[in-house]
Amino acid sequence: MIEDLVCELHDSPRVDRFAVRVALVREPTARRLPLLDRPELVAEAFKALTAMDRECVAVALLDTRNRLVGIHAVHVGTTSHSTVGPADVFKAAILANAYAIVLVHNHPSGDPTPSDDDIALTRRIQAAGQTLGIAVLDHVVVACDGFVSLRQRGQV
Repeated sequence: MIEDLVCELHDSPRVDRFAVRVALVREPTARRLPLLDRPELVAEAFKALTAMDRECVAVALLDTRNRLVGIHAVHVGTTSHSTVGPADVFKAAILANAYAIVLVHNHPSGDPTPSDDDIALTRRIQAAGQTLGIAVLDHVVVACDGFVSLRQRGQV
């Protein structure tokens, strides 16, 4: 299932071929990296998640200019719940030498309204990011009925 998600995300024109490979350094690229500096762009890049029948948590790995350097599919949960911890979220960010991340997950119900658990998770991830020196720029919840940015709601 995770492999299918990564394939779907990579087939998107905005995030074509931005997989994280385990390496000591990031390979130089001649491609222009997609900019994910607004929640609308994040929602568009991760719209493939809206078709999933279970909650899926993913992370957009960004450089210092908020350009996408990788995507990490963190976890696929149940129809109403997905449990992740800071180590799950930051593993790929550390390996990719990401400057910042955007947490993204879907709501299969179609309603993108964040739950209390979503807000609590965001706060835990933010605290871990501060410790690691990796900025958590936003947590975007995507669904058939739209998306919600926790940053825009003042909850990040």
